[in-house]
Amino acid sequence: PSIMDSGTSCLVIPADNMQGQLRNVPWDDFAKNWAHGKSFWLEIGQKKWEIPFSSWYLAETDQTCVQPSPAGMSGLLVGDVFFRQFIVEFDMTDHKPVIGIAPLNPNYKLVTRHTIANF
Repeated sequence: PSIMDSGTSCLVIPADNMQGQLRNVPWDDFAKNWAHGKSFWLEIGQKKWEIPFSSWYLAETDQTCVQPSPAGMSGLLVGDVFFRQFIVEFDMTDHKPVIGIAPLNPNYKLVTRHTIANF
């Protein structure tokens, strides 16, 4: 199970094998394999999403924004590390929520002041 939470800064990954649900320990794999400049991927809905190094590495503090899950937490907590690269839409109108994901446009700029357009 996983939770997508735009209020969480980092990516929190399981620090155990979730009582045998996993064959590996994701945190151990990450700690062993991460490297400067290296991306990693999350698989969500049968699609792999690239998380580039610039999204999960905090250069100012020289640390990763990927953390092991605390004791008792089972699953993945997907935070801003993911939201920095992708737009995520939640459709809660049906009994089964639907999540839509698309890459962010890197050229998108926030509006700095109110403007009125002429159409």
